Amino acid sequence: MTTGPKNGWLFGRSPNAVDAAQTLHFDGTNWRTVQLGKVGSVMSASASSAKDVWAFTIRRNLKTLAMHWNGRAWQSVPLPKFDLSKGKYLYPNTIYAVSPTQAWATGGVYDPATSQHYAVLLHWNGKIWQRVAAPGNEDLFELTSDGSGGVWAIGNPVNAAQNAYSFVHYAHGTWTSELATVNGIPNAVSSSATIDVFNIALIPGTHSVWATGDVFYYDQNDVYHQKTLIYKYGP
Repeated sequence: MTTGPKNGWLFGRSPNAVDAAQTLHFDGTNWRTVQLGKVGSVMSASASSAKDVWAFTIRRNLKTLAMHWNGRAWQSVPLPKFDLSKGKYLYPNTIYAVSPTQAWATGGVYDPATSQHYAVLLHWNGKIWQRVAAPGNEDLFELTSDGSGGVWAIGNPVNAAQNAYSFVHYAHGTWTSELATVNGIPNAVSSSATIDVFNIALIPGTHSVWATGDVFYYDQNDVYHQKTLIYKYGP
């Protein structure tokens, strides 16, 4: 992960200690080791600048942490409280830094007893992490800004038997969702198509959001195809 030629990060785990995360920081000339401490595995990381880096981690005891780098040191920042009784745990998916006063994170609260879970969206306002009520029917993966204070995510049905990816948007208390389709793909038959969406990103300085994925389908002549997908939203 990098914010420029003089700031790069690599995240890993120490082979010598349980839950000890280890990072390498590049300052434009050299790599140096920076210890995160016993925070577990880094599942996602993002930065808006060299002094604003976030990492989303989970320990072996299934405790999830939000870690912040301020340019000098890593510190754990408290997350909102969840009902984690009876073995439930918060699993981290993605963290996305927009600026020092705005960041987003997604995850899911899992219940091993029932094998069910619900999606979680978190928002950093520069002082605290707050929980945002998320749609109950969507898992949320991969995040990007919409360029206007809101956020885009890749959605997938909660507890579904098969994938049905969508583009989910949240802004000013309102959620919208649009299914990823095969519209525009020559001769693709919707009923035979399997779509995967992998990543989503805002073009900096615009309101244009792009996403990548792939599709497997049979055409009208029953010929099988596999193609890479690029989705675009906005100008």
